[in-house]
Formats: sequence, C-alpha cells, structure tokens
Amino acid sequence: MFAKRIYDVAVVGAGPVGLISALLLHKSGANVVVLESEPTTETRSYALALNPDALAVIKELGLLDQVLEEALQVETMRFHIEGKHKGDVHIAGYDEAFPWLAVLGQDRLESILENALTAKGVPIFRNHRVCRVEQDSTKATLYVDELDECLTGYAVVRMDWQVVRSHEFNCSFVIGADGHNSAVRRSLKTDFPVFDQSQQFAVFEFDTNWKPDGRMHIALSQGLTNVLWPLPGGSCRWSFELTGDAKDIFASRDSRGSLYHGNRNLNVAALKGLLAVRAPWFDGTVNGLYWSTVVKFDKRLVTSFGRNRVWLAGDAAHITGPVGVQSMNMGILEAGNLTAIITDCLRGKRSVAELELYGREALANWEVLSGNNVRMEAGAQMWPELRPYMPRLLQCLPGKPRAIQRLAEQVHVMLV
Repeated sequence: MFAKRIYDVAVVGAGPVGLISALLLHKSGANVVVLESEPTTETRSYALALNPDALAVIKELGLLDQVLEEALQVETMRFHIEGKHKGDVHIAGYDEAFPWLAVLGQDRLESILENALTAKGVPIFRNHRVCRVEQDSTKATLYVDELDECLTGYAVVRMDWQVVRSHEFNCSFVIGADGHNSAVRRSLKTDFPVFDQSQQFAVFEFDTNWKPDGRMHIALSQGLTNVLWPLPGGSCRWSFELTGDAKDIFASRDSRGSLYHGNRNLNVAALKGLLAVRAPWFDGTVNGLYWSTVVKFDKRLVTSFGRNRVWLAGDAAHITGPVGVQSMNMGILEAGNLTAIITDCLRGKRSVAELELYGREALANWEVLSGNNVRMEAGAQMWPELRPYMPRLLQCLPGKPRAIQRLAEQVHVMLV
C-alpha cells in the first residue's frame, strides 16, 4: 500500500551534499524532504576537508562558526618528493576570504547540518530506500520502500532489513545526492564510465605528538601518492597509495560497490614500515592506532548530470581520488548552483529547460578535473623532481578548475 506525499523538492541522500542542498532550498522557501536509506550518519570519514568555495556556502547557511569551532585550519600544503621537502602551496593563493582548508570529519559535518535541518522542521526520512524515479513534464515521482530491522534465520539468528511499507513522493524536482551507488542515477539510465585507473589506499588514524603547524603534507614517493592530514584533537591520518600487488594488504568488497575495506595486517608495524620508506621526515610518535582500513577509489564521471526535473550532484555523478578532497567539495558547489536554478524555477523566474545550463557547467568542470580537457605544462622554475608526478598534481590540489590553476602556479605548473 502506498502512502502519497507531496513536496516541492525531494533530496535523495543525507550526506553533506544532500543536507546542504536541503538547507539551501529551505532557506529559499521551498518545501523540501530528505530521503536516506541508511539508519544513521557516517561513523567514519573519507572526505575530511572543506575548501574555500565550500566554506562560502557554509557561511551562506549561517553555519560557518559551528563548523570552524570543531575544525582544524590548514593553511599550507607541503610537498615532499622521494622523501625530501620540495616546497609549499598556500591556500591564500586560492581565496583570500578563506585562506585555509577546514579539516573536519564527515560525521561531524553531517551532524551539524542534520541538526540545523531538524531545527528548521525539515523532514529527514531515514531507512527510506528509493527504488525508482519517474518523471513527466510537470512532476517527478519517487517510489520508496521504508525499511525496518527484523530477526531472521533459524539455526543462527541474525538481524536483517525488511520493507514495512511503501511510499510515493510527488515532487516538482528531485536532487540525487545519494552517492556512488545512486538509485537516482540508475533511474536516469545515465552512463557512469571510468575515466582513469582506480587507486587503493591503506589508511591509518592514530594519536601522535606531531605538530601540524597549519600544514597538511603530500608525499610523492616511488611513483605513488601519499597524504598526511592533521585531525582535530591531536591525532592524524596517513593514507598510503598501494600498488595492485600489495601482498601484505587484504581487502574485500563491501555492499557499496566501489569501496574496499579490510584491516588485516594494517598494524603499527605496517604503519611504521610505510613511514620509513615513504616519509622518513615524519618524526611524530605512534601513540595509539585506533583505525586502519583499505579503501579503493574508482574514478568515474557521468555522461550527463540529469534531465528535465531530476538532477545529480556529488558522488552520485563523480568519484575521484581522495588527496585533493575534490568530489565532496565540488558536490557542495554543485548543490549551490543547482538549488539556485531550482529555486528560480519554483518561483517562475526561470524555465525548467535552464537546468541544462547546470548540467553543462558541472560536466565541463569535471572534464577538466578528470584530466580529459586540460594539458599541464611545466614552467622554467618547476622542481625537476615533480616532472614524473605532473599527471598526479591535478587531483592533489583542492578546488574548482580556476582555483587549481592559481594553486598550480605556485609550483610553476600551468593548466592550458
């Protein structure tokens, strides 16, 4: 039996991109609902940092002080090549209004955003799985299963999920911000091809006496990319890129498809061994390893961001490597651009056809960020050691294409 519900906009996905989309729409006066298949927010974060453009959106929502109260500010990206410090990239060269990255776990960011939505009375329906989305010239219809836990099994009892009721949501527009396994994207039948080789990382979070001094570090070593992020509270995260034949790492595919997890053999000894080879300059202690895993990042980009009344933003439309924290931050910018046009459509100031502009601009940005529509040229003063790593530089720098150009200029690399 279907229970029918009517809203201006349905946002599918309660990650940062979806929650920010809902907040922006509510601020504009739209009647919005958020649908999320998971029962709770993320407990672990793969995306850690908000770049200046994303922080400008957070400020627009009136949540900047809350975010900065919990975040750690990073002003500099320090580059090391084959174990030696080569130079720094300063975020102030990107944006003088926000001359830093704000490092904050995705779980904490989602909590701030969800609390803000709840305070405004915006409904967030968790355990609501979108099965399919249909649309015509006047509306979009979502068919949604509401899930609940139940006991199953005979000899061995286990918890499982079952459908307790079904809902039909009728909306003027749908935003699919439901991640790389997006049900909205599947309903659109939009291709999601690979644009580059996937990357696999061993991730370690631990307490340390290492002092970040406003820096994060990118260590380019043995043809691989490694990154050190300071975390709020005196800990840090090291992510080491792995080769395909890393025999000491065991990973398994999880239900989300693209992410691979596993922590067998990811112990303190493995961490210290990787540090000795990839980052001999790191002199911090390993006081307590409290999380380790292996994560695989596929690199994919949709052929279209949507059509008519159904559109994608964030990881539903693109996946890339973790170093430049591009996918979440670009998703937040996409949320800002998409919701602005939808708001004008709801007010009668724009036609639905103008949403095609959002799709073209979003795809054009990612054609650059994916390396498909850009060429990198070395300036005369570029570090010679950086030359073999130039193809990796594009996805190490945070921001939209024009911002990345300004950051790349600091290491004497031009995007043309």
